[in-house]
Amino acid sequence: MHVHADLYGGIVRVTLHQRAGGVDLDFSLDSLKLAQSAQLRALGAIVDGTLSGGGTAQINGPNLPDDHAALKVSGDELAVSIVNGFPAIHLGTLTGDLKLEQGAIKLVGFVGHGADLDLKADGTIQLGQTADDSTIDLTLYLDPTQAGRDHFGFFMKLLPHPPGPDAPFSIEGDLLSPSIS
Repeated sequence: MHVHADLYGGIVRVTLHQRAGGVDLDFSLDSLKLAQSAQLRALGAIVDGTLSGGGTAQINGPNLPDDHAALKVSGDELAVSIVNGFPAIHLGTLTGDLKLEQGAIKLVGFVGHGADLDLKADGTIQLGQTADDSTIDLTLYLDPTQAGRDHFGFFMKLLPHPPGPDAPFSIEGDLLSPSIS
């Protein structure tokens, strides 16, 4: 079966192949506008920009640990407002891979280049029944540009250590309220 749908101002294409015991999916995402996603807003961050990508999934049953997926992601003109009232952080472009294995999403080789900072990220989000039950273990490298230091100098002083290409941040704990070190 082939599915073509408009979603968040972009296009989603899915091809489903039924097999004994499950379903295989091939899918692509083209220019989804992240600001239109109520699910992202529910996490508390305000996100803008477009997301594209493609990948595969194997759905073997209703239990998430039985399922597998791989997605290559590409984002453009990305901006995130983490705290309401603070200016958005302009991430610009972002690329990376997501893998779903044994109920966990693995972020592999995420790299972003933007007006405010460059970033690299790798880690795992262990999925629970809800976002409240999910946990994160992420290593994040932030290298602010001069514009980023000018915009977020006060905020950067609140971080556990100065950002830079050689000093990663560790983000761990509950997905909706992790600790940063």
